[in-house]
Amino acid sequence: MTIREIINEYKDKFENVQDIYSIIKYVTEMDNIQISLYKDLLLPEDFKTKIIYYLDKIINENYPVQYITNSQAFFNEVYYVDEHVLIPRQDTEILVEKAIDYIRNEGIKDAIDLCTGSGAIGISVARNSDIEKVTLIDISEDALDVAYRNIEDNSMEDKVTVLQSNLLEEVIKNQIKTDMILSNPPYIKSEDMASLDANVKYEPALALDGGATGMNFYEKIIEQAKYVLNNNGLLIFEIGYDELEQMKELIAKNKEYTMLESVKDYGGNDRVVVCRFQQM
Repeated sequence: MTIREIINEYKDKFENVQDIYSIIKYVTEMDNIQISLYKDLLLPEDFKTKIIYYLDKIINENYPVQYITNSQAFFNEVYYVDEHVLIPRQDTEILVEKAIDYIRNEGIKDAIDLCTGSGAIGISVARNSDIEKVTLIDISEDALDVAYRNIEDNSMEDKVTVLQSNLLEEVIKNQIKTDMILSNPPYIKSEDMASLDANVKYEPALALDGGATGMNFYEKIIEQAKYVLNNNGLLIFEIGYDELEQMKELIAKNKEYTMLESVKDYGGNDRVVVCRFQQM
């Protein structure tokens, strides 16, 4: 069986034909040019078997292609991912873009990426800005193992470190201060977890379930951040598409914060909010 024959057999079964190419590249270790050159040559039997096995797994089990290839492109980087971490989404790049803008405009030198998972947000911010230090924080030791691998893979050991903590508890305990906190925390309502897309169900529930209202983690982070942010520091959140009004109400209850802006994602949905902290 040739690569062309496999593509022709499966292309109508996939919404994104690039997923087929991702599996072919993963199994054969070819690049796009090589695939084009050798598309009509017979594949070795072991390659053909593996490719078909993975393609059928994606179709029949809704298994994420990124967990097979252990790879996801995000911002200007490529990240290792597995079932211990969320797969970074393109919409989250909005958070990275806003963080870089504020770092550039305000000369911010230090930041925390809270609920970091793969570390994609914090590492991309570090690689694409003049910030001096980013700390990646997660409660999950398995997630931090992935994050540290991504630090090494992206050669960011000199700017990025990891810390295991339940939200900001260890930061507060150690009296650490920062100018910026970035976070894409769990924000799916608990009652909505069962109705998530089938492929999302392979991602860790710990990183998705935001409690009854979806706001549990925002409430805790906003309160804890008062003890961590320097005066005039920034708190930048990713939010659910339908959570902007709830976030505005939450900020209004916490007088130390002022919402500077809300930003829509590429699909036109509310996605990021930026808040300024000022000591009372």
